Amino acid sequence: MRTLEKARQQVIDYYDTIVSGVDHSDWDVVVVPDIGELGDEVANARQAMEEAAEAGREAAKWTRGQRGRVQESSTGSQ
Repeated sequence: MRTLEKARQQVIDYYDTIVSGVDHSDWDVVVVPDIGELGDEVANARQAMEEAAEAGREAAKWTRGQRGRVQESSTGSQ
């Protein structure tokens, strides 16, 4: 197969030929291309992005907490 555009239909057609009497037209087909090391690099990059996003959320949470402490300190000193 040269492109993934028609991959789903090719899978459905294949199953129609080997398992007759079953309607495969409404099946969900997940096509995962084998792209070797590049696939691993993409997976690693996605994981790193998820971890960075979580670190950003934690930093924002910490910053909000610090802001509250600063506001309490300035209010208490008056």
